[in-house]
Amino acid sequence: MAEISSQPKMTIFQGFGALVGRQVQDWYKSPLLFILTLIQPAIWIVFYGKSFPLSGIPGVTSNYFSFLAVGMLGFVVLFASVYSGMGIVFDRQSGFLKKMLVTSTSRGSIVMSYTISNLFKAVAQVTILIVVSIGLGIQTSHITAIGLVAAFVAEALLAVGLSAFFTMVGIFSADPNVQLAVMNFISLPLLFASNSLFPTSSMPVWLQYIAKVNPLSYASDAARQALLGSSGMISLTLDFIILASFAAVFSILSIVMSLKFLTK
Repeated sequence: MAEISSQPKMTIFQGFGALVGRQVQDWYKSPLLFILTLIQPAIWIVFYGKSFPLSGIPGVTSNYFSFLAVGMLGFVVLFASVYSGMGIVFDRQSGFLKKMLVTSTSRGSIVMSYTISNLFKAVAQVTILIVVSIGLGIQTSHITAIGLVAAFVAEALLAVGLSAFFTMVGIFSADPNVQLAVMNFISLPLLFASNSLFPTSSMPVWLQYIAKVNPLSYASDAARQALLGSSGMISLTLDFIILASFAAVFSILSIVMSLKFLTK
């Protein structure tokens, strides 16, 4: 904190970098939190991913585990992102946010620092999930370096959009109970109303419409095309356009909301 407050003339980007660095350090310097964050994806894929001895999904993959494992990339991104708003809530309660607001760092940089620091956690979890999934038998015949990069980009865009949304919720309320209520209200419906766990074609018609406006569906669709070589809901290019638009819109909204409503 002394570093930030003692540099009143630093640029926006310098302030942004310092804030992101602080939040990432808070994560990995807390041993229990760091370890739990990293092993959580492995636990999910071992106990949940292997609990469905189902056959393959026609046109997608010959075994359900591969379908589910790639879909769970979006799953871990979602549950990593829902906690991004808690950072701003806790910083407001501790008084750190008040100190940040009196520096020359813009409110937009402050709010985006929560989003980007959460991106590091999401990418770390996605990496672990991919490695564990390969060890457990995911189909690897279509996995290439380019495909891996494409999958990471898709999940990163999802993480930015979701983190920006939940950070925006934190701007409006200093009550952690409100943040938790929103997290619980949105996270599971968002997961089950997507193609992360089951293909859209097997859903009721009304749920298919919801899945088609769910960003989680497009991240899973892009990752499956990139890693499994499967046919998608739409082209890979359109998946990325939708995900990039989702990330950009909510990032801009979170910055605008921070300028209007982020107070000490």
